Amino acid sequence: MIDFLVTWCGPCREEMPRLNTFNQELGEGKHNGITFMIVACRDNEANVKTYFATNKFNLPAVMSDRQIEQQYQIQGYPTKVLVCPEGKMLALKYSDDWVA
Repeated sequence: MIDFLVTWCGPCREEMPRLNTFNQELGEGKHNGITFMIVACRDNEANVKTYFATNKFNLPAVMSDRQIEQQYQIQGYPTKVLVCPEGKMLALKYSDDWVA
């Protein structure tokens, strides 16, 4: 699962605790076979690190190069993209139940 988000977005901030819990569950082996990565968009690394540290989020994140949003056709934030082992992708809108 790839999550495209921005740290200053209200809906992104709202779901960050849930993402953090999900990531902890991954570490505990509760969701076998799933790999999770955040792509932090439209921000800088210092802001993202500060936001994560301030809120005690332990999440795997990389900074966007601004091209990846175009490649994945990201139209808004947050957007999650599920990628199956065969490479097929499913983009989920903000209100979609990504945990299920």
